[in-house]
Amino acid sequence: MAMKTTQSLDAYLQLEPELLESRIGFLLWRYQLCRSRRTARSIVQHMEALCRHPDYDESSIPRCGYQRTLKRWRMLAGENNSVREDRLRYVS
Repeated sequence: MAMKTTQSLDAYLQLEPELLESRIGFLLWRYQLCRSRRTARSIVQHMEALCRHPDYDESSIPRCGYQRTLKRWRMLAGENNSVREDRLRYVS
């Protein structure tokens, strides 16, 4: 699963930040309907990609919001928080 996650993250980093934000909005809406771990995992992947995206303003308030909520989304996705904390290192 780690390799697939890395490949997904790399693919998401190729998308424009605005598209990632739009997809996050859709996924949040979808999660409200089904509350599945699969959707929560997708939300985590999209948020991580957006926070690491080289074209996303590091000082932005939305980025801080995404970072603050990632721990909660990881829990909802059933992921081990302690193992994944290092994934949010920024690409500069």
